[in-house]
Amino acid sequence: KEEGIAASDLIFTATIENSAKTHLDGMNLKWDNGDAIMVFDAANNHATYNAFNLTNDGTCAEFAAFNESTTFTSNNYHVLYPADCYNSTSGVILPETQQYAANSIVGFPMYAETHDNSLHFNNLCGVFRLNLTKPGITVNSISITTDKTVCGSFILAQTTDGKYVINAGESTDNNTITLDCGEGVDISTAKDFNIYLPVGTYNTFDITIMTTDGRVCAKSLNGSILTINRNERVTLTRQGEALRFSASEDAINGAFSVDADGHQVYFAKGNLQNINGEWRFAEHQYDYLGTYSATAWDLFGWSTAATNYGMTTSTSNNDYDDDFIDWGNAIGNGWHTLSFTQWNYVTAGRQNADDKRASATVCGIQGMILLPDEWTLPTGMNFNNGFGSWTHNVYNINEWALMEAAGAVFLPAAGGRNGTLIEYSGEEAGGFYWTSSPNNAPHANILGILVNGSAVYGVERHFGVSVRLVQDAN
Repeated sequence: KEEGIAASDLIFTATIENSAKTHLDGMNLKWDNGDAIMVFDAANNHATYNAFNLTNDGTCAEFAAFNESTTFTSNNYHVLYPADCYNSTSGVILPETQQYAANSIVGFPMYAETHDNSLHFNNLCGVFRLNLTKPGITVNSISITTDKTVCGSFILAQTTDGKYVINAGESTDNNTITLDCGEGVDISTAKDFNIYLPVGTYNTFDITIMTTDGRVCAKSLNGSILTINRNERVTLTRQGEALRFSASEDAINGAFSVDADGHQVYFAKGNLQNINGEWRFAEHQYDYLGTYSATAWDLFGWSTAATNYGMTTSTSNNDYDDDFIDWGNAIGNGWHTLSFTQWNYVTAGRQNADDKRASATVCGIQGMILLPDEWTLPTGMNFNNGFGSWTHNVYNINEWALMEAAGAVFLPAAGGRNGTLIEYSGEEAGGFYWTSSPNNAPHANILGILVNGSAVYGVERHFGVSVRLVQDAN
C-alpha cells in the first residue's frame, strides 16, 4: 500500500505487445513515472490512473488512481493510453501536435481490455519515421499534410486477428499533424523523427520542415502511395536529395551564388542596426539612419573585440588592429558577412552578373539593385540593367514590393561615417558595405557602390560603413 492510495483502489499492471511498452523495429520504449492511462467501463464511468511502480527495467508498470474515486459498473475494464486521448462520445482522440523525443515516441496510443487487473496493451497506430541530415540546421517542427484524417476523433476498429486499430478517415478534415521539436533538434548529424499515424493508405503526403530560425523546407512524396500498418514503422530516407530551405522571415527570398561551386545565400531584409544596445535588421531594405547617435548605429567601423563590432567614433586606425569578429555573431542563426571574393562574385562573377545589377532609386532612396540567380520580372514592371544615375530605375513603395517579393535586393547608398561626421550619403560615391576580409593594416575591404558602377577595394578601418548580412541557402 503506497501512501495516498486508498486500500480499496484498483491497481493495474500493464505490459505491451512483445513485452515492452512499444516494440517497433527494435525500439523498446519504456514506461515512465507519471505516465497516465484512462480506465473506463461500458457506461463510460472513467478515472485516470498514473504509473507509480516500474519493474523489469521499465517495461512493466503498476497504475493507481491517486486523486479520483470512481465506481465501475463491472470489472469489464477498457483502458486507453495516453489518458488524454480518451473521448467518452467518439472513442479516441489523436492530437494535432505530437512531441519529439530522441529515439522515442511520446504518447503512442494503445488500448487494452481486461476482466482482471492485468493489462496487455495493443498498439493502435503505425509510425512514420524521417531520417534527416543537414549541417547547420536545427529543426523546430515537422508537419505532415495528407489526403486522410490524421488527428481528431476516431472510432476503434477490430482486425480479423483480434487486434484493435485506428483507421485513417477518408475526409481531408484534420489532415495535418505536427511534430513539435521543443527548443530544436540539430541535424548536423543524422537524426530520426518519429510521428505516429492512423492505419491506412496515403496517396498525398506533403512534409514541411521548419527551422528554429524561421526557414522552411517542403517535400512531397510526389504521388507515391505510402501505407501505414498497425504496430509497424515505415522509414523515409532519400539518399542524395538535398534538403533546401527557403529564406527565414528576416531574409529576402532570392538565392545568390557566392562562388563557382554553387554555394548560395539569402540577403537580410535590411541593413544591420544597433539601437539602444539591441541588434536588429532595418525594417525595409531602403532604410538607413543618416545621422550619428551614440545609441543608434548602422555605420560601423572594422569589427573587433576592442571596438565592440566597430561601434566607436575613434579615427585612429591603431584601435582597429585586432582580429575581425563577424557581425553575424551578434544576430546568430547563421547570419554572416560576405568575404571580399564573395561580394566580388555576386556583383561581377556569377552568370549574367552584369544583367543583374543596376543603379536605382527605391522609395526616394538612392542605391544599387541586385537580382537573384533565378529571376522573373514581375508583370507590369521594368528593370534596366547597368548604371548611369540614381534615377536609372525608379520604384515607388508598391512597385518595390513586387520587385522584393520576386527576390530583388536593394543596397541603399547610406554614406559613411568619419568619427561622428556622416559623409557621402546619397552622393555619386555614396554606398559602402563591409566585407569580412582584412586588407593590409590599416585597411580592410569594402564593396563600394558608385552611381556609375560598383567595385570591391580597401579603405581605412576606422571609416564607418554599412553592413548587410547573409544566410546560407544550401
